Amino acid sequence: MSLFDKEAVIRILAKCTGSTDEELRRRLDNRDESLPKICVLSYDVPSIKRYIFSTSDFRGMFGASNALSRFDSLATEELEKLGSHVVIAAGGTGLLICSVEDSKIITDWLNESFSKNVPGAKLIVSRVNLEPYELIYGLKKRGNGTPIEDLKDLTGTGEFSDLFEWLSTKLRERRNEEIFSSFLLTEEIQRCEFCSREAAQIKIESYDEVHYICPVCKEKRDLANELIKNRKMALSINDIDVTEDPESQNNLFGVIYIDGNNLGNLYSKIRDERDYREKSQAIERCVSESLKKAIVENKLEGTYSTPIIGGDDLLLFVPAAKLFAVYKTLTESINNGFKALGIGFCCGMALVPKKLPVRFIFEVVEELLKSAKKAAYKANYSNPGNYVAFRMLLQNSLNPIQEHFFTAPGVSHRVKETLGKGLPMSEFEEILRIIRIDDPKKFSNLLQKIISCMADDPLVAKLNMRYFYAHGEKSHDLGMNIVEMINKYFLIGDTSEEEIESKVLTLMELSKAMSLQNGVRA
Repeated sequence: MSLFDKEAVIRILAKCTGSTDEELRRRLDNRDESLPKICVLSYDVPSIKRYIFSTSDFRGMFGASNALSRFDSLATEELEKLGSHVVIAAGGTGLLICSVEDSKIITDWLNESFSKNVPGAKLIVSRVNLEPYELIYGLKKRGNGTPIEDLKDLTGTGEFSDLFEWLSTKLRERRNEEIFSSFLLTEEIQRCEFCSREAAQIKIESYDEVHYICPVCKEKRDLANELIKNRKMALSINDIDVTEDPESQNNLFGVIYIDGNNLGNLYSKIRDERDYREKSQAIERCVSESLKKAIVENKLEGTYSTPIIGGDDLLLFVPAAKLFAVYKTLTESINNGFKALGIGFCCGMALVPKKLPVRFIFEVVEELLKSAKKAAYKANYSNPGNYVAFRMLLQNSLNPIQEHFFTAPGVSHRVKETLGKGLPMSEFEEILRIIRIDDPKKFSNLLQKIISCMADDPLVAKLNMRYFYAHGEKSHDLGMNIVEMINKYFLIGDTSEEEIESKVLTLMELSKAMSLQNGVRA
């Protein structure tokens, strides 16, 4: 088994040496170290998400996303012409092999083309030169004091996964070395209204408003129209709704952020470039096709936005009234595809005010995704399951993870809830079923009574909860008896513990959010 395409290695060597293919095959099989070395080149865009959300301008955000997509297409087309063999170029990352001489030309082309096509972003390029036979038969083992940088600690099998890990390490080191400089502004110079970083040099008019922005943000806006048109997305935040009537529109919209779990474990088992390419493409195809399915089944055309889609990442804006329907379609489809690859995923999900600046929307949902991943890895570090964290934010809050204590300080048995905590998707879906079956409004009324009990001693609280439920039993269908409901969601675990967990406020937020699915405005 060859780590890289053997015929591609031979083509590169033939260009360097003028030798016949037959002669080169023989010398490769003999592990001839007199052959010219071959460069393995990788590149990456650091902090892609931060780059996309570096602006408060809705269109500028999509312009940044479109610029990255166009560069991927350009790189795939042009790098082969420059004499390289491209393994993959997608999502702002790339891996290729070429001659050492061509690697300098390719690096210059990458930097120049990226700067020209992706305004305001930075590209990191890393190169390593290896013996040609190592690309076929695997990395040779090296000990301490190796003349080749970064390989002194690499004592694995020499398979593709070792090379992948090494290249990833070099890219991380290059990122850390980079100093991102920005224009130093004085108090006399007005800052760009969208990014607040560069000098405002251009005046634009948008929706009867005047803005003073920098050239980078202007270029991002210009690039946005193509992406929005091609994907049939919403033109503005206000268009992310089920109605065009401003008087009937919701003040909130839904955000879903999905990211794969434990991909490092998947890539550690990669055998060769073909395996790497197939797995990467399978992940991207699964996410892309799941998104298309969600758009069609939930009739989202013209009312959704996807600022980020690439690899295992998906960030999606949807109408508040369709949030949970879209979540269900997406997660079921992605789960089927990811399960076949042996990986899981997590989701951060929120209802946020339309007035919240787009750069802060990402920060909120990113924190929720981190919360879901934290819970998933805590439950099973080696094989994390599918988890989700949700919040309904009615105000412009930037802190979605909040602790709430129901009992007063000094009480021997404190009842605490962490809003925005990650939950297994199976449990999250059970909660949605309970709310849907019982009816969101009726369930909210029950929860209000339950919450009124929470300040009492836990034993007394449980008795009062049972009383409230017993009096409304005929009108509620929870799919489980009240004792199970209390122990699983209201007062979890042993009431003799000093700190007792609850999920009642999470249920209340989800109940309010579910009411939007029935057309009730927030």
